[in-house]
Amino acid sequence: MTNPVTPNIGLNKIDRTSPSTTYFDLEKYIDQNADAVDQFAGETKQSLDSLASRLDTEERREVVLQPGLQVVHAERTAPFSLSGIKGRTLVNLLGRDGGCESVRGFVVSSNSTLKLVTSFKDQGNYSIEVNQITTGNSYTRAANAISINPNSYYLALAVVKASTSTEVTVRLVKSDGSASLSGSKGNTIFPGETGLAWKAYNPTELNGNDSVKFDVFTNGVIPQGDGYCFDSLRLYEISFEEYEAIDNMSQNELSIKYPYIDGMQSVSNPYVIRYGENLLPPFYEWSWGAADVTVRGPYEALLNRTGAGQNIFTDVPHVDGTNYRFSVVYGENALGQVQYYNAAGDAQQEDLSDNEIIEPPAGTVRIRIVLAGPNGPLSFRNPMLTLGTELQSFVPREDFMLAFQTDLHANPVDSSDPDVLFEREGQYFKLAKWKRVVLDGSLNWGYSASSSSTGYKGVYCTGLAPNSINRSALITKYNGTVLETKSDGQITGPDQNNGIGGSNLYLSIPNADSGWGADYTPTQDEIKAYFWGWKMYDTTGATSSTYNRTDGAYKGWVRRRSYDGAYVDGTGTLPTTFAPEYTPYHLVYRLAKPTVEPVVSEGCLTLNEGDNQVEVGTGIVLRENNNASIASNGVATFNGVNFPLKYKASAIIELNRDDMRIYPDGSGLRTPGTPLEIANGPAWVNLNPENYDPSAIYSVTYLKLDKSLIQPVSGSLAASEKSQISDLTKGVAKALQRVSVVEMKKAEKDSPGWIAPTLLNGWVRESTTFGYVKDPAGNVRFRGRISSGATASGTLLFTLPVGVRPTVYGYYQVTVNTGASLTTGFIMINIDGTVVISYFPGNTWINWDTVSFLAEQ
Repeated sequence: MTNPVTPNIGLNKIDRTSPSTTYFDLEKYIDQNADAVDQFAGETKQSLDSLASRLDTEERREVVLQPGLQVVHAERTAPFSLSGIKGRTLVNLLGRDGGCESVRGFVVSSNSTLKLVTSFKDQGNYSIEVNQITTGNSYTRAANAISINPNSYYLALAVVKASTSTEVTVRLVKSDGSASLSGSKGNTIFPGETGLAWKAYNPTELNGNDSVKFDVFTNGVIPQGDGYCFDSLRLYEISFEEYEAIDNMSQNELSIKYPYIDGMQSVSNPYVIRYGENLLPPFYEWSWGAADVTVRGPYEALLNRTGAGQNIFTDVPHVDGTNYRFSVVYGENALGQVQYYNAAGDAQQEDLSDNEIIEPPAGTVRIRIVLAGPNGPLSFRNPMLTLGTELQSFVPREDFMLAFQTDLHANPVDSSDPDVLFEREGQYFKLAKWKRVVLDGSLNWGYSASSSSTGYKGVYCTGLAPNSINRSALITKYNGTVLETKSDGQITGPDQNNGIGGSNLYLSIPNADSGWGADYTPTQDEIKAYFWGWKMYDTTGATSSTYNRTDGAYKGWVRRRSYDGAYVDGTGTLPTTFAPEYTPYHLVYRLAKPTVEPVVSEGCLTLNEGDNQVEVGTGIVLRENNNASIASNGVATFNGVNFPLKYKASAIIELNRDDMRIYPDGSGLRTPGTPLEIANGPAWVNLNPENYDPSAIYSVTYLKLDKSLIQPVSGSLAASEKSQISDLTKGVAKALQRVSVVEMKKAEKDSPGWIAPTLLNGWVRESTTFGYVKDPAGNVRFRGRISSGATASGTLLFTLPVGVRPTVYGYYQVTVNTGASLTTGFIMINIDGTVVISYFPGNTWINWDTVSFLAEQ
């Protein structure tokens, strides 16, 4: 007979219905029951202790988000709390020649020729192709020798596409080309393959050489008519620790840690994006070519297909080893397809049903979801792609982003003493140990005779680097090469600098670069013109000539064209603005005393419970105001021909109208190869005429095309309910604080104060009310009177600051008191803010109440 027990913890009960129960079993009814009660109490206590710990103890899990794309698992939905991002600085000792935008920086073996191509490119618009004109080994060598420290460590890298017959690699050779240096660490790219070739060198392998050249070469014979390509050449000085670590790094890890850069680069504008649970964006952000597409809603589209190749598609970056679940509601006859792209751009493809598991093959770097079908109307609704293989209910995509507008530097050799970005009480700050300065024509340059000699001129800029450590400067010139820093501060040759001394900078410029002749002393404005990117020349000779006249006649200026180095755009007027395509000198120096600076930030990063696709990158530009280029059909293009963004854009993240996000109309990707791609980068957005408001202010958040260094992002996630609740409470408090600040700022803007400018040339305030104000709509208005100053045409009255200047110059009517009567006068306000007299018939007083204009934004 079954022994009766209690239902919850299984205590033995006496079966009173059984006549056989004639005795009381102590072990059964006392000991066993006591053990059961004790076990239950222990398990209950353990559960209660665990719950108490989760509710009473703030437990956090440290998380380090690595550069690039990754999948991060979170125990529970929680905000990411930033611990820090450290700065880093790299210097490509090859300068900009490594970008392979021109063949003029290279020499090639006699059995080969060079040409620029666009079919294989990793950086910029071109790469270099080597063509075999006779059978044999081949090398392509950077023409300029590179000064190195023979006691340090170096890493040479290049992206190459090997010939069909022979492997390709990189190496360093002696500066005279007589022999190669034998680095023991490195790789080759096998025949017919594409990849990152690299080789590392230690001091023993440098064998005392203090000057080398960079080679791309073949390890075997290439037959006539065959060839290979290369791009993104770079040579970096690295630390011993980095040299030891590179053996265990993949090509992809090397390319992320040591990306191609032009000259000198640091960590610029870092960001973290957690992509939505649904990895597919709204149809507004999908792409299509010559196809008739109607977007009926964020996740509903109609394709009226009339021919082959017409489809709509979107790309999703992929982490190797990740699987997905795809779902969509297909209309009648509609079909889908997934394409798997590897690093070389080769693709595999397979059909997609409306509910399918996607398992990308190894080596996939991105997947493309393509929606199409036979000719005719085709509809698609609610496309969804999620991590993992479980089918989930449809949700719109919702990304979370944390982005910063700042640069983070460090020692360029060993990454020591980095700047650090950190969070404190909900605000973000940078502990700055380094400072970067653009050396352009706006600085107060002068000529230094003591730093000049045969073949070069010395120039200086005083007070440029306050709070600097002497001899800590690192300077790159317009072509990205590094100027030699003199440890004793004494300049003895061209392309040298004093490393900063007493906050003053001295550097030397080769006469061939500046165009100043051996006996000519440049003026201050002519030195400034050089730092705007212009070379001086004698207009009676060739543009490559130097100016060495003493009478000051026949002066001219030209700029260097980027792709061939030719001197073009000659002018006889002294330039005062940047030359087209010019990249200025840059200076980075160590601060004597670190400073703490606030950092502009946007967004909040939250991770969902489970797996999250997260990207860590750099180069984001937040909410840059941008005017639309209007086509003849009324379509408004942002980052268009007439109004490009400040930097070339690789991707548009967000388009805002009056600070509110809106979606673009039509395909969001420019067709590769158009002139706009070269000028503005490959990303743009359109608004159709009915959706464009010419009175609104538009801004764009985008990623820069030029690559920047990426550093890990350290932080933590809540690992207990107590931490989760604490994060939520702190988040609400921070949000309320920011809202109150915004409300206060808005109140200040809605009730602006009147400002009295500083008057010049004898003019004084006739009334205490004289001044100007900028209202919330951007209109600048004046009131009050001034008196008693000079009245000659062109007399400067005062200068308006940036933000209250007009977008075009104009003449404005004012009321003038001549002492005998009231009459009319005119003043002119220029776009540089200068306010000057045009015509005043008297100066007893002038009334400004009639002057107003729309200011620059």
